[in-house]
Amino acid sequence: MNGLVSTVMAASTATLRYPGYMNNDLLSMLAALIPTPRCHFICTGYTPTTLDTANIQSNVRKTSVHDVMRRLLIPKNMMVSTSMKSGCYISLLNLIQGDVDPSQVHRSL
Repeated sequence: MNGLVSTVMAASTATLRYPGYMNNDLLSMLAALIPTPRCHFICTGYTPTTLDTANIQSNVRKTSVHDVMRRLLIPKNMMVSTSMKSGCYISLLNLIQGDVDPSQVHRSL
């Protein structure tokens, strides 16, 4: 469990540690996600998850950007246990790492 949490935290803060043109500090990242102070519940989703069980690692196959963005919203990939059926998403921030063509990201939105 600690390995999964540390992997998610490292991926979530990668844009803060490695400078880029977006999300250079935590305050600007949170300000973009939280429209009003009363709407401050952030749920983290992470995919693909690989667990090292008895030194056997799961194979991760290459998927499309659209598939990754779709899987981020699946409840089993969320890091919180809550019912998402009665709520709605006000804002989303997808941090996609790797060799990704920006046009694929725009098409998958």
